Parts: sequence; structure tokens; C-alpha cells
Amino acid sequence: MELPVGAIALGGDYVYREKTDSLGNTIRYKARYVAHGHRQPPGTYELTWSPTGQLDDLRIFISFAVSMGLVILSYDVKSAYLHALLNRPKGKEIYIQLPPGHGRGKLGPNGRPLVGLLLKALYGLKQSGRCWWLKLDHALLALGFERLSSDWGFYKIQNERGVVWMFVWVDNIFVAPGGSLWWDLLPELVKEFHFTGGEPIEHELGLVFQRETPTGPLKMSMTPFIESMAHEFRVENANPVSTPMTEDGVRLDKESGEELPNNITVNMYQRLIGMLMWAYLTVFPILGVAVGILAQFTSAPRAPHWRAALHVLKYLYKIRHQGLLFGRKEAGLGDYEPKSKELVLFGDASWGTAWDGKSREAYLAFRGPDLISWASRKQDYVAQSTAEAEVGAVTEETKEAVHQDRKFVELDIKAYDEPPRCFADAASAIAIANNPAFRRKTKHIHRRNLLVRDYIDTKQINLLHIPGKLNPSDCLTKPLGKGAFERFKSIMGVGDFS
Repeated sequence: MELPVGAIALGGDYVYREKTDSLGNTIRYKARYVAHGHRQPPGTYELTWSPTGQLDDLRIFISFAVSMGLVILSYDVKSAYLHALLNRPKGKEIYIQLPPGHGRGKLGPNGRPLVGLLLKALYGLKQSGRCWWLKLDHALLALGFERLSSDWGFYKIQNERGVVWMFVWVDNIFVAPGGSLWWDLLPELVKEFHFTGGEPIEHELGLVFQRETPTGPLKMSMTPFIESMAHEFRVENANPVSTPMTEDGVRLDKESGEELPNNITVNMYQRLIGMLMWAYLTVFPILGVAVGILAQFTSAPRAPHWRAALHVLKYLYKIRHQGLLFGRKEAGLGDYEPKSKELVLFGDASWGTAWDGKSREAYLAFRGPDLISWASRKQDYVAQSTAEAEVGAVTEETKEAVHQDRKFVELDIKAYDEPPRCFADAASAIAIANNPAFRRKTKHIHRRNLLVRDYIDTKQINLLHIPGKLNPSDCLTKPLGKGAFERFKSIMGVGDFS
């Protein structure tokens, strides 16, 4: 059709991509026509947010499937966005230039450019992701699935024919079926969407999933991703290192050291830190301290920061064949070992170790021996004492414990009636959380501590002490020596099948 008078046509380009297998080998090439959504006129869209699964819920999904001996199947929806009709305000049509080779540049009878009128949610438009999610969500709810209120990418359905767990990451769908229910529902979904796959999960989201048997323990790794990083930044033949960061890494600041070499740009540093951050968030919690420290300098990195980032990559390349293990018999915590399928957390803080005087706090959340959630971050205030920093860490640990416990209840996978156990190695923080009396030295942390005390009083958590040398979250607050680092790394489940 001809472009109406006064209307604007969005541009568009072909985007080319290689689809790879678990070994990084190209299995097919893909081309997609994508709209220039960054130039989309205001008024042609309303809501643009689109829910998708969270990484901790992916790990909960895997932990549950492995503990129940379920096969995890992987599906992909081909051209997912194009299954959805375009959602736009009434009377606000969206026009797009025709693809190259299909009429672009041609004029109509009235001398105006020939364009396309968009009816489907084309890739690149601001609202397309939401249109696709609404389409899939409506179809799943109509079949009887229940959506998790705390994660709208997590679905479950259960009846006398079995149970189906589903985790949705945009157009990647992971299914853990029990009984015949899924095979009864699949034909209905195939009528609606173009499903591909259906094999046991192997390579999705840039991650590699390996199982010794179809229903046995699972290792989640990212070997091809790490190898591509090492090749890009030329560390494949570098000498291996034993830890991600040396113990003096906390001394890095914004001004010390020489400037970046001429052949290294700020964008290169930012790209490397972003890739290391993805490895930390998905598979390798042990990188938390190193990545957290180095990410502070992305606006103006200097040579010491670049060398430290390459050090992290050298370590990651050394352990590239390792991953996060699910289905272990135990984590190796001795007297503090979580019971089977029990939610247990460990929290810690390292006082004043950041260059600006702030502290680092961290927590680890386990479901039985499986690590499902973690965090390592710098506190947003300057703690005036070790106790204040530790109370802040306990607060974050408590919030995560309550959040995950409610999720377990909603999913009906909570194995015990008792509240989750939360361990901390600071006796002062535990005393402040339990003792309602305030002293001159603790009155400034009153408001922050009220949350922890309330959860203790209402029996939503059980705050307990663990010796510092046994606390695995210590590994996420400061660089450690090789011995302690390797011990905590093993407890977290980062390794290989034994």
C-alpha cells in the first residue's frame, strides 16, 4: 500500500544470526526482519513491559526436576512474536518500509512510497515482547495452567493425569512433565504455536546442560561462551591462575595506576565486565567479589583494572568445563548441612573493604544441597561498625529467605513446616536482631533492623549462628586464599561430575 499523507514509515533491517549446538558448532543460519523500534512515534504504543523467567527460578525449576527424577524437555517457538497480533492504540497505525528486495524504494500510483501496514508484533517494536507474552499467557491459562505470582515466567498445572512444570524465557520453554498430562496438552499448544524441539535440554540461553542419565544429576555450564571470551581477549594460552582475584584486589580504586594502553578501549573493558557479569549471574557465584569490584570502574577504567579483569577471565577459562551441579547427595557443610529439599541461607559482610569505605554483603540460598540463589554487592551506605555492616547483610539474607519461602509454598514444594534457617557468623548482628533493647552504639541501625526482628517474632525465619571459617558466603564478600576459596567453591556446587 502507499504511505498515507502525514504518516511516517519505520525503517527495518535484516538481522543475521548463527544457531549453535552445545559444542559451539553452527547448525543453521537465521535471518529476521527487525523494525527500527527506537524511532517508533510516541502514541503508537502503550504498555511495553514484558515478564520473563528469573535466573533463580530457573535454578529452582532444575533443582525440583532433578530431585523428583523428571526429564527436562526443551522447546522453542519459531518466530514467536509473529504469533501475536499487534497491540496499539486505536487509530494509531504503524507503517514500515518494505524489506530490501521486496519493493523497498518503489512508488505507488500516486507517487508515494510503497510500505507495509503492520498487523503482527514484528520484532523490534517496543510493544512486541509484551504482545507475545500476552498471547502465550492467555493460551496457557486457558489450558488450566497456574502462573506463579512471584514470577510470571513460571507455570504449573496438576490433576489426576499428572503434573507439568513450565519455565518460560521469552520463546524458550522448558518443561518438566510427570505422568501423561503434558502429552495430552501438547497437541493443543501445537495448534496455536509452531513448537520445535521436545528433546531433553542440552543447549539453551547460551548455557550447556549435561546429565549423566536422563533423570540423574545435572550440570549447568557455559563452556562455549567462555571459550569464545578467551579467544576474543586472547587469554587461551595464558598461564592459569588459582583464584579469580588476588587478596589485594580490594585495594583497587579509581585513580591509582597508569592509564589504559593505547590498544585497549573503555568499550573493550565494559564488554569484558558485562560478559563476566553474565557468567557470575548464571553459573559461577564464585566470581561475585571480583566482578563486583571491577564493575565499579567501567566509566573510566585504568590499566590495573584491565589486568585484574583479564585475571578473572584466565581463572574462568581454567575452569571452563566445570559448572553448577544439581542433584548432589550433600553440600559438605557438616553440622550445618541442609536437609533434603530444605531452604537454608548463609549471609555475611566484610566491613569497610571497598575503596570508598563501604562494606560488601552477600548471601547464598540452598534448596537441600542445590544452590538456587546468591548475591554479592556493595552496601549503599557507610557502616560505622562491623555490627552495622553485618546487620545489613542479615537484612538482605532475611528478605531473600522470606521471598523464596513464599515461592516454595506457592509451588507446593516446601518440604518442612519450620521456617527457613538463616545462618550468620556475626554474634553481634544476631544479638541485635533478637534483643529489643537499644544502646547508644546501635540506635542508628534501629530502622534497618526492625524488619529482621519482625520476621523472627512472626516465625518466618530462624536466625542462627555459624562459625566464620565455615560460612560459605564469606567467599562472596572478599578475595580469599586458594585453600578457603576451593573449600567454599565445592560447598556451592561449582565443579564437575565426580
